[in-house]
Amino acid sequence: GMLDKWLSELPEKMPQGGDLNKREGEYANAIDQCLKREMARAASLLDMVRTDLKHLASVYKGLETATNESRRLGACLAKSQVPGTWQGSEGLPHLSGDPSTNAWLDDFKKRLYHLSELATSSLDPSMKYYWMGGFFSPEAFVTATRQYVAEACSCSLDQLKLRFHVGGQDEGNILSSRFFVTGLSLEGACWSSESGRLSLASSSTQSTDLGVSSFTWTVDEETEEESLLSVPLYLHGARGDVMVEIELPYPPEVPMHVWRQRGVALIAWNPKL
Repeated sequence: GMLDKWLSELPEKMPQGGDLNKREGEYANAIDQCLKREMARAASLLDMVRTDLKHLASVYKGLETATNESRRLGACLAKSQVPGTWQGSEGLPHLSGDPSTNAWLDDFKKRLYHLSELATSSLDPSMKYYWMGGFFSPEAFVTATRQYVAEACSCSLDQLKLRFHVGGQDEGNILSSRFFVTGLSLEGACWSSESGRLSLASSSTQSTDLGVSSFTWTVDEETEEESLLSVPLYLHGARGDVMVEIELPYPPEVPMHVWRQRGVALIAWNPKL
């Protein structure tokens, strides 16, 4: 029953990429190419998960013979564990906290929907909303946005500096260099929308959902007067590899070492969101 329920909740296959497939070769920009890779990984994993669940359902109904692999898979799902093949290099990035099969599949469905929406939308890349934690390779998406802007502005990658705005405000920047991102949370600090700066949290374990934020790549000009803290962006709360460092303004009356002690960080994937 549970296997049939999971199968009925997953799409049969990923949609064809709409505008993505129309722009081939020189017309495919860096973001299109990134989304194509994401869609290919999603389609491959969806096929693997559906094939596994269908085979196991057939074994339980006596329509197919059990194999060592199906026994291993059945034992895994019976304990509500996620099969190793669904994670790792071919599957989803390892989610923190060993999620149950149900939680993993719910997260997977959200990712499939998110990627399908992005791939089939005809909106300009700077008008879409990107769930950073919902990508298989979020760091590749950050790189793609930078390449996209460098191409659009005819400048080198080295000239571009990443500006990060909480709340999605664009401060008058040209639209093609700004990308709305969702699902980020801030750990070890709060964000003051009044001052547009970090503010001290009541505890270093506090986590704040940032709602809609935006990345903007701008040609680097040394006109900074503000105190800026370099904050790492991680995939999830277990931290691990840093995807990108993001500079956030902080009130100068609170010295930098205080923020460093509190381990201020941005997190892309949050199981609660």
